[in-house]
Amino acid sequence: MAHSNVEMLPVAAADATQREQGEMAPLQLQLIIKRQKMQLQLKETMLKALLNLQYAELNERQRRGLHEIVRINAGMLKMELPHE
Repeated sequence: MAHSNVEMLPVAAADATQREQGEMAPLQLQLIIKRQKMQLQLKETMLKALLNLQYAELNERQRRGLHEIVRINAGMLKMELPHE
């Protein structure tokens, strides 16, 4: 995201230990969870975009093989793939 002009807002103690998290206010914990969910969603979106670009350059046989590899990897990571 070097080209992005969006800056991450600081979320205090995003990498806090469980004990530290237990002492945090509920609002702080909600902000940490929200940030982590947004980061995951951003990574998934970027992955899907990169896969779409990769697919654009493949012939049909190559595309089917790559799709199978992606499906297997996504299954191991418990990620949901978009339906075709």
